[in-house]
Amino acid sequence: MKIGIITFQLAWNCGAVLQCYALQEYLQSLGHEAIVINYCPQYKEYRYKKYGNPFVNAIKELQTGGPKRATKKFVRTILNYREGSEYLRQWNGFKVFCEKYLNLTRKYDSIEALRIDPPDCDLYISGSDQLWNPKLTNGQLDEVYFLDFGNENVRRITYAISACELNMDQYGCRLKELCHRLDAVSLREAEGKEKLEILIEREVSICPDPTFLVNTDVFKRIIADKQKPNKDYIVVYALEDSYGDSSQLFSQVGKLKERYQKEVLVITGPRNWPFPVTQIRGICPEEFLYYINNAFCVVNNSFHATVFSILFEKQFVTMGFRNRSARMLELLNNVGLQNRYYDNTKDIIEIMEEKIEYYKIERKIEVLRDQGTSYLKAAICSE
Repeated sequence: MKIGIITFQLAWNCGAVLQCYALQEYLQSLGHEAIVINYCPQYKEYRYKKYGNPFVNAIKELQTGGPKRATKKFVRTILNYREGSEYLRQWNGFKVFCEKYLNLTRKYDSIEALRIDPPDCDLYISGSDQLWNPKLTNGQLDEVYFLDFGNENVRRITYAISACELNMDQYGCRLKELCHRLDAVSLREAEGKEKLEILIEREVSICPDPTFLVNTDVFKRIIADKQKPNKDYIVVYALEDSYGDSSQLFSQVGKLKERYQKEVLVITGPRNWPFPVTQIRGICPEEFLYYINNAFCVVNNSFHATVFSILFEKQFVTMGFRNRSARMLELLNNVGLQNRYYDNTKDIIEIMEEKIEYYKIERKIEVLRDQGTSYLKAAICSE
């Protein structure tokens, strides 16, 4: 069977690209031909051009971030032209990774282009990731991620869509309309499941992120040819708070640095730290995997950094981050690691030094994996 996957493969987000790769690899392990529909919507592509237009970027930023952020965006876009810039390094890194590891179709930039000449497949899968988050899809629900294209005979399913930031009261009518062509619906988090089932009048399955569908060797072979460093650093992967308040992050990482006397390696995070750290900016997916896999321990506030800390069996702490904490908490609860979540009532040293019995965690991951594989096999085989 030929299966077309549509997701956020364009995003410069290591988790987004790696979950796409994982789903592709899992489907191919079942003997199917899996392709990734290379959807590059016009509303997003401006962010990922090799040489962006500073005026266009500033105007876009002005609409959501205000004059100050628009000015910074203008200046930053010009600075990105420099040879060896962080931006160009990341542009090249993601381009090479996607071309090497993803079975990409030709580029599509709109729903109209997909309707005129859709990829010839037996099944379309939308997912995983936050494809139904209007904040990430130009302020509306994008028809493409509801598979509203292609031959009527093609089966259409979603897999592990993260809908935590979808306001079903606000978008309910449109959501119900767009879901009518889907043959099966699956979310990643249980939050919203009941409400969605009532809205679309059908069963909604809960499935794990695609990264849990495959063996960790699938990811480790990506970094197999890299020289291993000593596991002598604390990795920080922390999305920066838009309000600039990273005081808790600084305080807690500082405690770990003092306790373990290790180098702090910031692969994503604030630029200005109150103590010496090593920063590696503009990482690509291989580096993301490499540094987490070889870390002494990991501090993060990201869903997929939490995922790979678990898959690579690291000592780690996950910190809350704005309105994204729910999905991380649910993941940690599902695998019995809710004690790895840091809040102000806990001591980060105690969390980090509590040994994780990963043989027990693997059993819980197997349960999640079975949920995902059972859903996919049933959806693929249904007539």
